[in-house]
Amino acid sequence: MVSSAELYTKPVAVITSSCDGENAHQALQLNLSMLNANVFDGGALLISGANSRLNEDGEFVNNEVNSSLKLLISKLLEEVNKKGSF
Repeated sequence: MVSSAELYTKPVAVITSSCDGENAHQALQLNLSMLNANVFDGGALLISGANSRLNEDGEFVNNEVNSSLKLLISKLLEEVNKKGSF
């Protein structure tokens, strides 16, 4: 993916779901910026303590997490629509 320019200037959302994940979240955003991917404002979400926010079916039960995911997806769709076709 690095040499292919697949993500060049394209809108990208970053979601990290982990026990902690802060360092991985930052590292992934740094790598995406080096690929000139467009991690837009509001396009990154870190869900710390993810295991404690899931039900037995693996679904997020925390309203804050669900709201944050919906907002991020909405913003991603806005960014994709701004860019038009790729």
